Amino acid sequence: MIRILALLAVIAAAVTGSAAVFAAGTKPEAAAAPATIQRTFVSTSGSDANPCTRTEPCRNFAAGIAQATAGGEVVALDSGGYGAFTINKPITIAGAPGEHVAITAFAGTGIDVNAGASDTVILRNLYLKGLGGLTGISFTAGGALYLDRVVVVGFNGAGLAATAANARLTVQDSSFRANGLQGLNVDGWSATRRGVSRSSRSTSRGTSLAR
Repeated sequence: MIRILALLAVIAAAVTGSAAVFAAGTKPEAAAAPATIQRTFVSTSGSDANPCTRTEPCRNFAAGIAQATAGGEVVALDSGGYGAFTINKPITIAGAPGEHVAITAFAGTGIDVNAGASDTVILRNLYLKGLGGLTGISFTAGGALYLDRVVVVGFNGAGLAATAANARLTVQDSSFRANGLQGLNVDGWSATRRGVSRSSRSTSRGTSLAR
């Protein structure tokens, strides 16, 4: 009986030691990157730690863009400020109808569109305010940029500065006013120096420009 108990103790010790060695040699799996979704949401009551869904929205547009698939949408649910951001893929950024969805730039650029050569970017129902910011919207690269019901006010430079090559710019029902240099600075684009590009109080309806 004593020998049996001693044998069982040896076996138990061996099993425990093996488990400890296995546990010590096992590396935890790296945390998976958050999955992107076709439509993300932001809200003044949200958090950038959220998955940016309708029920768990993020706080700022930058987080919503990071969580959205290429070609997807980021929707602001309520009135408030959502921070300056950069766009590097095809996407739609939209404020919910009837809401005052604002982007305030205290320096630099409010919205920087620097996307791929064939990417289409849509900005809809947004209000950009410059409080020390230089440029409202900078379109440096991309296939097409559509502005629909976008207001750009109070920037030290241009409300919209477009330099993207081989791109299309469409501005509809939008207003650029009280900007320091021009409302729309689209130098080198067709049909820009006649019409809306010179006035810092420009309002454009259905203007389509190709470079």
